[in-house]
Amino acid sequence: VMPWQEPIERSADAAHASSAEALVHGDLECAGYGYLASLPALVDSAPHLDLVRAEIADALARAARTSNEAAREVYIVFDDLLWALTDRTCSGGPPMPVEPATAKGWAGPFAYVYRALAAALHDDWPQVLALSRRGSPSMGLIGSFYAHGVQRVLWALSLAVALRRPGADGAALRAELAP
Repeated sequence: VMPWQEPIERSADAAHASSAEALVHGDLECAGYGYLASLPALVDSAPHLDLVRAEIADALARAARTSNEAAREVYIVFDDLLWALTDRTCSGGPPMPVEPATAKGWAGPFAYVYRALAAALHDDWPQVLALSRRGSPSMGLIGSFYAHGVQRVLWALSLAVALRRPGADGAALRAELAP
């Protein structure tokens, strides 16, 4: 599956097809990780957040059924984002935040990205910049994921906002995104 060669809307369908095939072959772990591709795509392209809410609920349920704690922690990140967007989690309860700095596996990078997105949606650009800076070293874990591209865009936008502040050190800020 190469979702970056197709419109983002098709990534969720491709991830679902891959997960279904993994289930047919009895690979529960691989099937559960299909949501790593479908959730970011749905966050960006679903016509309504109810679709995202349903996908998160399915992801959390599959992670629970298969005792996949690493996947569950990633899906909680998306539930936290849903809470930031709607003040509601899938469970209807309060968010269960995943601390990016201490999260295991892929949950940390995803937490940095989607907390930064939530901060941007709430116009908290200093927080977006701080999360982007702290999260950048962990992005290698998800380097080929769509979410890494989101992180780079958020970082660039937060730097653009910072550059507009009086007295900003333009050279230092611009150097942050240099390869």
